[in-house]
Amino acid sequence: MLGLCIKSYDINAWCPIDTYARMGELDMSDDATHKPVFNGYDTGKESRMGLLLIDLDDTLLDNAGADVASFQYALRRYGIGYVDSKNIIKWRMMGMHADTIMYRICEGDTKMVKECMEWRREYLSGNKSVAHINLKEDAVSALRRLQRKYEIVVVTARSHRSIVMKILTVHGIDKYVSDMLCADDYSKKEIKFKDYAALKGELYGLALKRFDSKKEDCVAVGNLKSDIVAAVNMDITAYAVRGSYGFDPGIAEIAKAFKSLSDLADVLLSQNDVCRYRTSL
Repeated sequence: MLGLCIKSYDINAWCPIDTYARMGELDMSDDATHKPVFNGYDTGKESRMGLLLIDLDDTLLDNAGADVASFQYALRRYGIGYVDSKNIIKWRMMGMHADTIMYRICEGDTKMVKECMEWRREYLSGNKSVAHINLKEDAVSALRRLQRKYEIVVVTARSHRSIVMKILTVHGIDKYVSDMLCADDYSKKEIKFKDYAALKGELYGLALKRFDSKKEDCVAVGNLKSDIVAAVNMDITAYAVRGSYGFDPGIAEIAKAFKSLSDLADVLLSQNDVCRYRTSL
């Protein structure tokens, strides 16, 4: 396979000990449900000036481990074996999309690519990937700080609410957010990549209604252009943060971009009101 280095894969390399510890306290079966310890919405909290809508994957979470493991899972299921994880990470850092990487590994075999991509998506949307998802190192500290000023709502394009709740609980995110909206709340049954901005826009609107908030008091944060486009189209303040493999190409042209959640928190907390960042698409 293109001279790639095939070697065994260490599952522990992508899952920190504390994550395993928290997972051990939970029922990780497919039919298990977890209700996060959301801090709740209290309209009497005058110190909270706005509503923060924040993306989950690659924004609060570092999904590199789950991403690599999804390739390995699909390829192993097809009978190929393991491709050196460093190659997958290198290609990701170069900006390659998943289908392009799979096409390269499968040497252009479209049937193999299609099947492996389906298995990869299956892996990422299910319980198997949870153990390989890491929390960005400054996520909790940033959320703790931002909670003083904002009601925080996690808005994710993921489906399967129970799995999203497991992720929030395993990583302790649930303690700092007031609510969570996911693809299960989206009106359309089938979701395609091109529809992600529409999905996020609908979920943003739902959050505004649920919290009886005004657009000018709302901030949206994400790592993909679809996160930002959805917000800008609704006249909501939008900020971008670096994803697991870097910045989404072109995202800095449509939103102010930050290298870390800590840098974003510094700016938001230094303002006396919800910042109005404007840009034209």
